Amino acid sequence: MVSSRPALGDMARALLLVPALTLAAGALNTARAEEAAAGRGGLRLVSINLARADPGAEARPAPAAKPSWRTTFGSERRTESKPSLKTGAIDADVVLLQGVTSVRAVRQLFPARDWRLVVSRQMLGADDPMDSWSREAVSPVPTTAVAVRYQEGVRVTGQEHLLELSSPAGDGVTRPRPAAGTALRIQFEARTLWVLSLDLTAESCGSKEPDCVEPAALQRWREKRQEAQEGAVLGGSLTSRQPTALPPPPCPRQSLLLIPAGGATPPQIQIGTLDESGSCLARTTLEAGG
Repeated sequence: MVSSRPALGDMARALLLVPALTLAAGALNTARAEEAAAGRGGLRLVSINLARADPGAEARPAPAAKPSWRTTFGSERRTESKPSLKTGAIDADVVLLQGVTSVRAVRQLFPARDWRLVVSRQMLGADDPMDSWSREAVSPVPTTAVAVRYQEGVRVTGQEHLLELSSPAGDGVTRPRPAAGTALRIQFEARTLWVLSLDLTAESCGSKEPDCVEPAALQRWREKRQEAQEGAVLGGSLTSRQPTALPPPPCPRQSLLLIPAGGATPPQIQIGTLDESGSCLARTTLEAGG
């Protein structure tokens, strides 16, 4: 009877092929990532404040409260606001978000099958643990988030939450509580890049730094990136002071700041502009292979 088992020589040759096949697969994945990046034309970044995405929202008076009570014991119902922005309006690979008050509402714009969404941990602290809606992550305190589109050549490799920005001078009652910052470390081709979504106000400054331009917590974060020779893109409202330019620009509190790695070239700022729907968006593209 002839054995169906392969000879030892055949098995040895097969085992020798494994490293070669692994290297070939790795090269193929790298080539596909580079091809995807080249076809994409670079990494597209957008910053937008969802609370200001509806251009007429600030001009309209707030509707009168109409409480609706459950038929069984429980807390008062809350109406979840839905963002008016359309998904097609955000043609980007990375989106820096501000004005986030509902994870589920944001998920309508950035579905889980296509986007990695990281929302500030401030949402957990601001949500009411006794409210049955808390599992939906709904909060009256607007905070920040970052969405990254799933695709070859772009990976999220870390995250940081600048919760210090949310606690200095706001109590949420007499003074509005400021937003925390949300940062992600992204691997784009062979580069490491940090993106940070911010919504700074005067309340973002601590008691020992009144009327600051840049809160100490943000300054420490920037210095850490500089020491590590890592590039960064900051998006949103990047200063705690109100703009003083006259006449004011159309989007005074929306911009992107590009900080190259190593400090060889000076930072560049991209001021937000109004899109076709009247929403303020700041856009930029980091070229592939740059």
